[in-house]
Amino acid sequence: MLPNFSTTVNRNKVEYLLAAMQQESFQVIGLPKLPIAKALEWGREMKKRSPQADTLLFPCPHWAVVEAIDPLEQELGVTVVTNLQATLWHALRSLGLKDTISGYGRLLREL
Repeated sequence: MLPNFSTTVNRNKVEYLLAAMQQESFQVIGLPKLPIAKALEWGREMKKRSPQADTLLFPCPHWAVVEAIDPLEQELGVTVVTNLQATLWHALRSLGLKDTISGYGRLLREL
């Protein structure tokens, strides 16, 4: 789950999800969160494998990589796009809002 809610809301969502899955006889072994260090590592590895790349894409909306966007853009000199960030950008533009948001990469800051 993305950590964009309060701890209480996140806990409630996790408890609900765990209960629903257990009710259906799923064996739940955990709900991991992607550490920022892993997102940074993946971004560096993508750029290393494709040095000509000007954009890195993190397509899964369930990867909590928002904190890695700006550091990767600054370090690697690329644009970083995530599913959540692109969804937010599209929603804002669909509503006719052209506001920019700093701290979450070039897509929200400039475009």
